[in-house]
Amino acid sequence: MLYISGKGVEKTLILNLKINLRRKVLLGIISLLIILLASCATSPPIRPFEEWFSVLPGDADIYFYFNNTTTGDLVLKVLREGKLLDKDTRFILSKTDKIYGAVALGEKGRERNATLYSFLTLGNYPKFFMDLNLSFNGKWKRKKASGWYWFNREKNLELAVPSEHLVAISNGEMKKLLRNLESPVNYSYPPGLKGDIRNSDILVFFPSFTENGGFEKYTKNIKIPISDVWLSLKKGGKEYSTRAVFVFGSEKHAKLFAFVFKLVLAAWLRDVKESDVGKKLSRVRVRVNDRTMLLSGLELDYSTVDRIFKGFGESLRKDSKGEK
Repeated sequence: MLYISGKGVEKTLILNLKINLRRKVLLGIISLLIILLASCATSPPIRPFEEWFSVLPGDADIYFYFNNTTTGDLVLKVLREGKLLDKDTRFILSKTDKIYGAVALGEKGRERNATLYSFLTLGNYPKFFMDLNLSFNGKWKRKKASGWYWFNREKNLELAVPSEHLVAISNGEMKKLLRNLESPVNYSYPPGLKGDIRNSDILVFFPSFTENGGFEKYTKNIKIPISDVWLSLKKGGKEYSTRAVFVFGSEKHAKLFAFVFKLVLAAWLRDVKESDVGKKLSRVRVRVNDRTMLLSGLELDYSTVDRIFKGFGESLRKDSKGEK
């Protein structure tokens, strides 16, 4: 007669369970290590933070920079208006110090008919867990270009985490971003732009302001040819101190524009519903240096800056979808 002990069966089952569990844990660790090693394969070169514009697409119409540690609330408002704010975006922003972006406007007669945007965020990110989370999310598919990135067809959104200090987001320009990260671009910064990026909480840069086709509908009434324009804002107690730089083709054009500029500025301030327009105009200083006109002393209310950038977020949403 064959006798099998109940305790013996129980011990055998427990031993088999432990062996299977160890195998699964080992396989899990190996899988995680493979993902971790793959995610660490590309690491962008270290560069001064004011030089990250060189990684963005070189044919954009608008470039911008936000110091997220001081203007985070405003960034959230812009993304909310642009319908770009979700749980994942909030998480990324919570880890972000600085944001760089580029917008290529969609216009009839140009190669693109929809607005393209690109963002680079600098901070401290759990790269491994972000890649792991995306790999288990069926809406995101992994793709290969100069480096690995993720694509969400439903949102028409591309996302890459090249390092634990950088996240790249775009709706069609990711291959350019990864290529520029891998091979440094010799970006020609106008004199003074780098310094203004370093000293600003917000900077908006318009290259080839009246020559680029993307601005034809905004600049058709401007008769003086303006080359580059940028505005830098520094956050204060209740207002933003604003500095603007306009670059022209000649000193003559710069002086001519400076002569009429305060009238243009007064009309714009009233249009954006700025308070105490007369008082603020009295503090504004305009001077010409060779082909450049410099504006300083302008103070803008928080509410005015909010309205300007929320309007930008709304137009970004409409243009990217081809709405009117």
